[in-house]
Amino acid sequence: YLWVSWGNSNMRKVVITFSSVSIAGLVAVIAGGIVGGDAQYWLWGLAILLDVLAATIGANSEGWGLYPRHFAERHGLFVIIVLGETLIVAASAVAEESWNSQLLIISMLAVGITACLWWLYFVGIKAKLEHAMHQQTGAAQSSMGRDVFSLLHFPMLCGLVIYAYAIEEAMVHPDSAMTLQARLALAIGIILYSISIIIAFWRATGKILFLRAGLTMVIAGVCFAYSSITVFATLGIAFAGLFLLCLLEEKKETELIQ
Repeated sequence: YLWVSWGNSNMRKVVITFSSVSIAGLVAVIAGGIVGGDAQYWLWGLAILLDVLAATIGANSEGWGLYPRHFAERHGLFVIIVLGETLIVAASAVAEESWNSQLLIISMLAVGITACLWWLYFVGIKAKLEHAMHQQTGAAQSSMGRDVFSLLHFPMLCGLVIYAYAIEEAMVHPDSAMTLQARLALAIGIILYSISIIIAFWRATGKILFLRAGLTMVIAGVCFAYSSITVFATLGIAFAGLFLLCLLEEKKETELIQ
């Protein structure tokens, strides 16, 4: 950071400010890895807090010289990686299971849900977030980059991780109803991912995606509420609801363009 910013006094100043706080988070990560046990969770929690603090302080400056296209692309790659990990988790969960038609269908539903989650971010939203950031300059652009990407993408990715747990549980027990923990994880994962995107979009554009917010809560609520139905039915509801949301948003976007 210092090497790149050395020739620009404004950038060098904000890099030193940001790094001073951020490097303390790195120390907390290393300390947690060494100490282990329960203390590790506290130290890694502190690392996250210090990282957020560093971003909050650093984004108040005009000296960053951000490139919105590159910034959005990097964060989009994080989303792609975690979406891919959800599929790897599902595959790993059944690596030693005997395959049958039911497990195959559940696997296809898991892929379908993940594809819908991909659509909710990458088709339309990502480009609009990038465009909104491109319209800003100086500290306003840095603040938007911090809020929309650095901060709000974190709960978005956490939602995908929680969703991956639900899929893993579904693949391990395909013949029975989803457990309370799995249904809760599925509902929270979908809500956290979708609502984080909605808040990021609102921060960038000032507009609220009411249709997405409403349908997200309905889909998650139905998936959680029905405890006696099979894994196939629960994932089928999630896929059908998310697919319908994608279709409705695509139709709405097409009408706006026309």
